[in-house]
Amino acid sequence: MKFSEIREYVRWAMPQPRRVHDMEQEIDRSRWVMGRLPRLVRGALDEQYWTAQDADYMVRRANSVQLTGSGAEGGMPDDGQRLDSVSQCRHYYFYDPLFSRIINLWTDFGFGQDVQLVAEDEAAQAAWDEYWGAKRNARVIGPQRRHVLSNRLLVDGELFWTWFVDEQTGLSTVRFTYTDEIDNIVTPQGDPWIALYYARQWAPNPNSAAYETWLYQDKDATAEDLAKASEDSVSGAIMASEQVEGVTVRASQFELPTLGLRGWPLMTAGADWSRAYKTFAQDRTALTRAAAMFYRKVMIKGGSRASDVVKNRLDSALRTANTYIETNPAATAGSTMIMNERSEEEQTPYATGASDADKDGSMLIAMAGIAAGVFPHYLGRGDAFRLATATAMETPMYRMWTRYQSLWTEEWLEHFNFVLDMRERFAGERHENRAATVTLDPPREPDTAAISQALTQYYDRDVLDAQTATKLALESLKVQDVDEIMARMYPEQATVEQRRQALSAVGDVFREIMGDGAGADVKLAAEVGLDAVNEMLEGMG
Repeated sequence: MKFSEIREYVRWAMPQPRRVHDMEQEIDRSRWVMGRLPRLVRGALDEQYWTAQDADYMVRRANSVQLTGSGAEGGMPDDGQRLDSVSQCRHYYFYDPLFSRIINLWTDFGFGQDVQLVAEDEAAQAAWDEYWGAKRNARVIGPQRRHVLSNRLLVDGELFWTWFVDEQTGLSTVRFTYTDEIDNIVTPQGDPWIALYYARQWAPNPNSAAYETWLYQDKDATAEDLAKASEDSVSGAIMASEQVEGVTVRASQFELPTLGLRGWPLMTAGADWSRAYKTFAQDRTALTRAAAMFYRKVMIKGGSRASDVVKNRLDSALRTANTYIETNPAATAGSTMIMNERSEEEQTPYATGASDADKDGSMLIAMAGIAAGVFPHYLGRGDAFRLATATAMETPMYRMWTRYQSLWTEEWLEHFNFVLDMRERFAGERHENRAATVTLDPPREPDTAAISQALTQYYDRDVLDAQTATKLALESLKVQDVDEIMARMYPEQATVEQRRQALSAVGDVFREIMGDGAGADVKLAAEVGLDAVNEMLEGMG
């Protein structure tokens, strides 16, 4: 290329005043195309134009050439980019092992295996137990499906609860709607932080491809709030509550907290790094497979005739002769190669650069994990840190998962209050006392050894009385209904015989724990509690 041509290219690329407007138009147009290419590519799969590998390649290429600058006003990505991220994360959850491991870690540690809501009022507890254990809700919030809700929230970034309330009984049936079906959240004019309706684009008739817009009223929206909705946002839409007689329909958004109104997938920033590691591992697999197909090189000191003699001697008879019998089989293991001074044999190297590749792979794993707050030793890289370093690095992870638990705790309380609201509205019940506690599995297992040792020291020094030591021992062993047990042990007005019976029952619990094959730490904690119970029994005479 001539210097004059290079100068012309540079002149065009520099944003001189007369070129700025044209360049901005080109950038906006290119950004629009690239932002929507992933969805167009995946949509082509439905028409069977491309294979999944073609689509995945095109999506990665589109993501790698994103132009700099913002895609929407204020520097925030637009909703089309959010949906592209959702589609990408769904794909990676099924086909990328590192990606799915990060999501499952968040669910295992941040959500746990068990959810318990205990209300102070018995009637409120009964209403919740009916909702929580009803067969009609088992496919959504049943014991075998609860962890799926966490996975869905982390992969999609949000989900939308939908309740169908029987107006005769006040019983609620819960379902949820996917984020890509909610096209818009209708809000009051000038106040985007109050949800009035959720506009759902879907095809209610499975035998028809016709899409309709249904509006689902937010569960907290009042009549005064709904009056603030603009006519354009609700005109022509179908009200979900009017479709089934005798059933009230309400909805609510549950999203991962972000900078905008819609939730983004947890791995939005880390999906490409996770995909890069998978591609890297696949390339390493191909290299290792190629290295395993080794060969030996024999150097013959002679002309072509000498080389042909050796070649025919070593070649397979199945390839060169019209026969089905191998007359020149491969040498057995441990055979001796006989050569003369006119030939040399050289073994090809087996090295694949595994040491350098291990470091390169660690970098990619670290980037994918950091995007979700997970350190490499939780992602199969246990050799990355010393034990003390790894233990110290777990604190920010547990803080993060504790915050995620708080998100779910508040959400279950929202369900609890909605269930009671509907029972009050349609069944005529009154639930004035709505105090309740939600308990999830702690992200970190309690150190029972340290707890037991501390309880023993404080109890021996008379820092703790028997009642406090017993309660702390029960809580450290994760005994259910600790307050109820303590109330039975320490009633305000009770006969001596009633207290003795209660203490004896608690002592039996401690003895059972000590004798069922529990670990030494658990037995020590139970022993502390049993000593406290025995002391109280002796004090009663």
